[in-house]
Amino acid sequence: MGLTALYTGAGGMKTLSRGMQVVGNNLANVNTLGFKQQMAIYQDLKSVGVDSASVNGGGRADGAAVGYAQLGMGVTLAEVRTIHQQGAFDLANEVTDLGISGKGFFGVSKDGVDHYTRAGNFRFDKSGYLVDPHGFRLQGRAFTDGVEGTTPGDIQLATNSDGLIVMPAAATESVRLITNLGSTTDSSADSDNPFFALAQKWDGSQTSPLGDGAYSYGTTMRVYDANGGAHDLNVYFDAVQGVSNAGSKRFFEFIVTVPPSEDGRSLSGAGKGLLMSGTLTFDANNKLENMTAFVPGTDPSTLSNWTPAAMGADGLPQFSVSFRGSTGAATASQTVSLDLGIHDAGSAWSGVASNAAAVGTNAANIGGMSSVINSASTTTAYSGSSSTLMMTQDGYTEGYLMNLDIGREGIISGKYSNGESQDLFRISLYRFNNEFGLKREGNNHFSATRESNTAQEGVPDTENFGSIASNALEQSNVDMAREFVTMIATQRGFQSNSKIVSTQDQLIQNALQMKR
Repeated sequence: MGLTALYTGAGGMKTLSRGMQVVGNNLANVNTLGFKQQMAIYQDLKSVGVDSASVNGGGRADGAAVGYAQLGMGVTLAEVRTIHQQGAFDLANEVTDLGISGKGFFGVSKDGVDHYTRAGNFRFDKSGYLVDPHGFRLQGRAFTDGVEGTTPGDIQLATNSDGLIVMPAAATESVRLITNLGSTTDSSADSDNPFFALAQKWDGSQTSPLGDGAYSYGTTMRVYDANGGAHDLNVYFDAVQGVSNAGSKRFFEFIVTVPPSEDGRSLSGAGKGLLMSGTLTFDANNKLENMTAFVPGTDPSTLSNWTPAAMGADGLPQFSVSFRGSTGAATASQTVSLDLGIHDAGSAWSGVASNAAAVGTNAANIGGMSSVINSASTTTAYSGSSSTLMMTQDGYTEGYLMNLDIGREGIISGKYSNGESQDLFRISLYRFNNEFGLKREGNNHFSATRESNTAQEGVPDTENFGSIASNALEQSNVDMAREFVTMIATQRGFQSNSKIVSTQDQLIQNALQMKR
């Protein structure tokens, strides 16, 4: 009498106890963040052939075999498969509590070791790194001057010596001003130079460089120097009358100024604070058709020193300014572009006089941009009241990080005390050719193996990469009802195999008693 059945039963008990361990591990992690349920899959062991009538031909008159008799040797564990099914989200109270809706894993790294996880309970440590509870740093791409980097790395918020996260001040480089110029009164009439009457009337040596009646409309915006100092930038408009060759067109002149006391350029006298002068040309429908812009030389009081303004790559005219701060010291010169609602596709002037004095009273000498492109919002000259419709500029003072925002695309944006927002990082997500080949490392971590192949980095909310949910944590995907059913089935199997062992033991005992 063989002992095979004993080993078969014992092997079944051992294998099913491992299956029970899988069930127990699932139930133990029913509340574990990002845990992925496992499933035990069994397979039979090798079978051995035995003699039987069908094998020996006893079933046929010609003695030919009709079958192949085998005895199974038991069961073994084929694999413990991880079920990478989406878990439910639970609301969290921190913006850095993150969940992934869809496929993908967070990449985390520590001391050169790369792991992957679905558990998104991240916090910033004392050094500014965004880490999980085990010190692994979340991976992402940094933004520099608004441009996203090409290589992922540790997400870290850099702090200054005081431990503060600071957005440095930025000098104004562009101003956008959209107005409606409703007045038709030429308040600064100049019969010799009607297109530059405002520039001629400006007197920077006076407390009030322009009298209230010298212009038809003016507006003021706050701009910033490189140190974050705030200054007033004033733009004045006035209708132009009494010119020849005007046809159906209408003209407004404008000047761009700063308070003379804040002008840090090495100028004195009447030209102090005067930065730019130009002309706006409107068609018969009172829509902006073209413009010119001139900037002063060393002596702004003389029109022949005014030359056409340079244009930036964006096709907007530019002027230079240096501000004088509270200490009296002048800041570095900064170049500012002026957007009144049109720009030039080729960044070039056409038919513009070589200097302001050469324009005179003839509208044909005005010229303008060579390839005008109107913006969706542009300055107009409709009758009625004059008003400012839009006013923006891109400078700001120094700011301190107030809070963070994380979007579904994985972009971490900072909101600062100066009212500005800035993209800081984009969180990276990772996929694998075979996610079932990942190795569990504990601590809610996985690592890549030869079977999973290397990690593929991707952008959240694109293609096969999931989107990111802030203030949310993915819960375990363990199905308790399924686990209890599996537990009962595994228990019954274990009991059945133990019965095989006890029954085979009784058979052996009976055989031994036959000798007595």
